[in-house]
Amino acid sequence: MRIIKKLFLILNIILIVLMPVIANESDITKSLTESIAIISDYQGEALIKPLNYNEFKNVELNMPVYEGDELKTGKDSSIEITFDDSTIIRLEDKSNLKISELKRNKNSAKTIFNLLFGKIIAIVEKLNQDSNFEVHTKMAIAAVKGTEFAIESDEDNSYVGVFDGKVYFSVLEGQGINIDKGNESNCRKNDKIPVSPYPLKNMMKFEKQLGKLREEIMIVRELKNEGREKVIQWRIKKKLEKEGKVTGESDEKITIGGKDKEDTEKAEQRIRNYLKRKIKKELAHLREHAWNDLKWVNSEMKADLNLGKTMTDVHGNRIRIEEYIFRPNPKQIDLLSITFRKNRLDYLRAQNIFNTNLPKILPKEIWLTEWIIEPKIYKVEEKLRLSNTIDYVDANAKYTLYKPDNWKLWSTEETLSINGIMKEKKTRDVGVINWTSNIRPVSTTGYQFIVNSNQDLAWEEKRIYSDGSWLKLRIYLIDDYGNLQTNPKTLENWFNLIFNTNVELQLLSSEFNDKDLGIDVVSKILWWTVLNPKK
Repeated sequence: MRIIKKLFLILNIILIVLMPVIANESDITKSLTESIAIISDYQGEALIKPLNYNEFKNVELNMPVYEGDELKTGKDSSIEITFDDSTIIRLEDKSNLKISELKRNKNSAKTIFNLLFGKIIAIVEKLNQDSNFEVHTKMAIAAVKGTEFAIESDEDNSYVGVFDGKVYFSVLEGQGINIDKGNESNCRKNDKIPVSPYPLKNMMKFEKQLGKLREEIMIVRELKNEGREKVIQWRIKKKLEKEGKVTGESDEKITIGGKDKEDTEKAEQRIRNYLKRKIKKELAHLREHAWNDLKWVNSEMKADLNLGKTMTDVHGNRIRIEEYIFRPNPKQIDLLSITFRKNRLDYLRAQNIFNTNLPKILPKEIWLTEWIIEPKIYKVEEKLRLSNTIDYVDANAKYTLYKPDNWKLWSTEETLSINGIMKEKKTRDVGVINWTSNIRPVSTTGYQFIVNSNQDLAWEEKRIYSDGSWLKLRIYLIDDYGNLQTNPKTLENWFNLIFNTNVELQLLSSEFNDKDLGIDVVSKILWWTVLNPKK
């Protein structure tokens, strides 16, 4: 399946090119999945000095923070940190905080901050008896077990206000007191014990901000059930909206393990409406092609995975994509990606046919191309069709098993046709490296396709054939709002690329009836497949 192989080859080249960006970001040499806390929001002059660094630098959204890091804010600035247990702290303006200890094990957690000066507010999840959460100032310690509180400290005074739960407030080398909900206390330099608790007054100025943090915790908890990437996407969107940037309209819904009845019925109705319009407009042979092309769609909607969302393509068109992974027979698993635009429909169907019946739960090994032990299940054929229901391109490949050293999946035939006319065909025997090209292109050229700048993540390949016809393949990496992704330069850019990217695949040909848009399919699942092909 030459064209789909080229697609994945180009996408993987793009990822390989981007990897040095990650490697050069020394802050992310530690795994993000192992980080206990991350920067979940910031504004203004928000700085971090990682452990063993000599200078402060700007924080980034979703940046992990670690033990030994130091954070600092300027005037009218703030930094928000969210922990793995949904605890949130917010460092207010003109403040300096050092993360003295940040440890987790199976049954306990230890978190200690050193507030050098400034203000901090926190909503701490309830801790077990073996866990600690403390904030140290120059003259006092506030220890909590799960509460909402605020601390303000300068050279001479430390104030603590408790909005929920209880805080044990003690001087560094002296006695302490318990501060209950709705009360505050303070201590001055050289005090032997903090002032007896009194009703909230000075610290009430933090109540409004605590309310916002409460709302955020509820959202984060809900989104965490849908996966880590959902939380990250929400934070990015919230940050953009706060900065007044237009994020457009987009929605996304995924159904795993069966079809979503309401969404599927809407998709089926869109297909039926399209075909009705097609039958009214087109000649007999074209409408027959359109109907035969998609008549199996309705019966195949019972999918292992279904994704649907409304978004914008790279050309600025509002589109609706519907994607399904389904099994039309026991030996086959397919991807169907349908893109609806006004008065048209484009789709991609990739069929994977195996040597035997597939189990209910697919093992990762079936997607490999090389094994040490002879595989029981392996792919024998791939079929790919891209179509706008008038024009279509088919790319097919056949495989067999071969054992030179290890067991390998050996391609024996690859073909490509445009509107039913064979344009490429090559074959080879098992174990023979060189191909016999029965029909081949006269020339093939590939290059970065520049739309706005040389930072665009877009690619074009053109194939010219002996009869003078040609085929162009364009690949765009876009977000949900049709913006081209660009070469990432920061961790925030990198997260945006990973979690907010769709693949737009456009085919243009001298043989097509549609000379403008050609065949244009947008897919999220293709991007997921590139990032993690075994899943």
